[in-house]
Amino acid sequence: MAVNFNGDPTAGKAEIEQNPELPIVDRIAICSAGADAQAMFEVPTHRLGPFMDMNEIRKLIEHCDDEGEALRYAGCRRSKELLEQHRAKVERLAQVLAERSELDEVEIAQILIPDAKTS
Repeated sequence: MAVNFNGDPTAGKAEIEQNPELPIVDRIAICSAGADAQAMFEVPTHRLGPFMDMNEIRKLIEHCDDEGEALRYAGCRRSKELLEQHRAKVERLAQVLAERSELDEVEIAQILIPDAKTS
């Protein structure tokens, strides 16, 4: 995984693995987080990012029948809660990303979990 701010025209699009161990609400929250962060922190993103993320959310809930919209709402709410809870880390991540344009998973982990051991 890498985050690219200015290079790739699909930068910012959420790509979620179909991991059955990760609850669907959390997968939806991951998809929603980019657009939510853009609105919350008033930062730029690729203009199509939110639309691509919403498409990913639709794919996640397409087989959920009646509960799909409730799951979408819960995932979006979870995204906003996590962004608020970790606001300082998200702001730091955005600052470093704006300075360097691209970060890999180790660099992201060092910002988000400073005490974590990375190899």
